[in-house]
Amino acid sequence: MSPDKEVCIIIGHSGCGKSTLCRMLAEQLGCESLGFSYAGRTLASETDPEAFDRTQDYIFSCVEAALDRSPLLILDGFASDKLLERIREREIKCTIFFIDVPDQIRWERIAQREDVTLEEAAEIDRSKETGKQKSGLGRVIDQADHVLDGNKTTEALAREVICVLGR
Repeated sequence: MSPDKEVCIIIGHSGCGKSTLCRMLAEQLGCESLGFSYAGRTLASETDPEAFDRTQDYIFSCVEAALDRSPLLILDGFASDKLLERIREREIKCTIFFIDVPDQIRWERIAQREDVTLEEAAEIDRSKETGKQKSGLGRVIDQADHVLDGNKTTEALAREVICVLGR
């Protein structure tokens, strides 16, 4: 893989605005965005270690294919420390942005998106905790290069990311 390839990883907990920000960044930067929220849910619920590894292999192959098409890739919902390690082993430039949003705001967003009560949204979020731990989300958050204030507008966050990326 060429050293001129770059991956911008947007991470955060459910309802923090990752997908919205990634779509905006891809549009403004004219690059591809890959969303792996669905895969994160699969990885979180997976009990078979081989299936877990196959899912991660699939995601990594998608990342490699996207980087063959474009020098910049935006990743949404990327929460595995093992996948991050694989990207770094390939010497691909990697910048991680963690969107930090208070739980109450995230639960309100989840409630609206899922058409459930606030209490149900909080329970949905808590139910994902085991998967988050298993995938290494906490370790990826610890490695974040930049923490974004999720109370800002998506437009403001996009400007901040674009500035950091030097684009």
